[in-house]
This record gives sequence, structure tokens and C-alpha cells, in this order.
Amino acid sequence: MSLTRIALACALVSLFACQGKKEDAEVKAKQKEAVTAEVPADLKIQVQVDGREVQALDSARLKSLPPDHQHEARRVWLLTSVLPAESKGKIRRVEVEDTKGVRVEFGMPKADENRAPALVASRRGKVTLAMIDPKKPFAEYHGQGNQQGWNKDNLIRLGDLRRIAAFTEELRADAKGEGGKSSTLKVKVKGRPERVWQELDIEKLGKASSVQVEQSHRPSAWMLRPMVESDLGKGARIEWLESRGERKLEISESDWQDGSKVPVLRRNRQGEYRFQWLDKKTRKPLDKGLRGVNAIGVEPGKEAGAAPL
Repeated sequence: MSLTRIALACALVSLFACQGKKEDAEVKAKQKEAVTAEVPADLKIQVQVDGREVQALDSARLKSLPPDHQHEARRVWLLTSVLPAESKGKIRRVEVEDTKGVRVEFGMPKADENRAPALVASRRGKVTLAMIDPKKPFAEYHGQGNQQGWNKDNLIRLGDLRRIAAFTEELRADAKGEGGKSSTLKVKVKGRPERVWQELDIEKLGKASSVQVEQSHRPSAWMLRPMVESDLGKGARIEWLESRGERKLEISESDWQDGSKVPVLRRNRQGEYRFQWLDKKTRKPLDKGLRGVNAIGVEPGKEAGAAPL
């Protein structure tokens, strides 16, 4: 082989080597760019701890928090990392809800379990809540495309999140009706984010305002006036109650302020709530009330004089 051919061969080898390095550099640059893919600018997830509003999770807040795990463009924030620091280690159960109203409730895994709830951002920036293995958040699906780091055997997976509610107490067996139904109430406060009263919340709010109902085998009922004022400020009042989304009962301001009768909430054996008016003196029901109450509308307090019991 002549020197000219040898020189030409060396030049071609060098050219291909340089081209390969250039392509590798371009791939790495694209990967680096993908890592900084933004989560949706309109992301806003309402966050509650024991029914109280805390700082919401929006795009700016999530970007300010370093992910607990990251692989190229995919990022994972453990749920314990995005909740308030003072609640760390205290959360016992969580309820999440998407923008369509689909809810998922689960108990917090123990420290020695190989699973943990987390917010997972995909390569495209979509944020999903999923249960992952914190020791191997990406290993199972590495290289298989569009799998966001969750365990395929775990069904806890919800996107388009609207609300995350965390609780420091477990749902006790006696916090359910005898039919096994969990007792909760949606509380829609005018001008404020919606909240949920769990059975434990209702027990705490109604602890000092229970009343015996005459001609009833159930032990007591909760007086609603002091309950809503305790939670939503002096002067707060209920404007309406809804039964399973089918029937709505309006309560006028004059009825709410009428001191001759008492608005109460009762829970039946199936774990459902019932609203009734009681006579203040006799404690006897004045009407059949509204069964199956699952939502109430409240005008928040204005520091006015307290309503009668």
C-alpha cells in the first residue's frame, strides 16, 4: 500500500471518529436540555394537612424543590418532601383527587416497606402521583419508554391532580358506619378552597356541642352552629346542604338565626349523615330533615355576634 493510500485511510478514520464524538455530544446536549423540561405552568395542587390549608403546590414551588430521584428528564419528589416539614413522620393516610373528581385514599407505607407515594414528572413534564420503590424508582422500566417510575403491580396512580389531603391519624374502625362506609362531608366555603370534614374532624368539632335527641335510639347529634363557627369563624353559617348530589336544601339566614330551633347533624348505622331541625326546649325533631348529606355550603365568619345554639 502506498503512503498516499495510508494517509487517506488515516484521514477517513479520524473523520468518522470526530463525527461520532460530535453525535455523542449532540445526544448528551439534548438529554441535558430534556432534564430541564418544565412542569406545566398552570400546575396548581391544593394541599391540606388534617383539613387545614397549607402552601399549594404550583409550578414555581415544585421547581424550587430538588427532586429526590432523577433519571435524565424524569424526576421524582417523595410526597413527604413536598408536605410541610413539621408533618414529616406523622402522616398516616392520604387522599388525592384529580380534576374530574376521582379520589384515591391510601395509608402511608411504613419506613421498612419498599414503596412510597411520590409525585413523578414524565419526560414531557406531566405530573402524576404514583406509588414507587424509593430504592429503585426507575430500574424496572429503564429504557422501555413512557413509564414514569411506578411499580406496575401497584394500582395507585393518578394524574391531573387537584388536591392532596394528608392526615396524621388513621381512619379508625369505629370512624365508619356499621355498613362499613367512610363518613365524610365536603365543605364548600364561599370565596375559599373546598375542604373535607372527615369523621375524626366532625368528632373533634362536635365534641363540645353534642345534644341528646328525644325519641331517638342514637346517642346524640352534633349542633351545627358552634361547629361551623369553631372551624370557619364567628358568624359563619350554613347556606345549603346537598344529599348525594341529587337534592339540595336551602337554609335562609332568618332560619339559621332563629333561636327557637337547633340545626343538627346525625349519623345513621350505614355511616350516612342526616340534617334535622330540633326544638330547642324539647329536643324533639321538627321535621324529617335531609338524609344522605354529603356536602354543605358555608358563608364564612365575619366576626359578627355568635349565632344561638
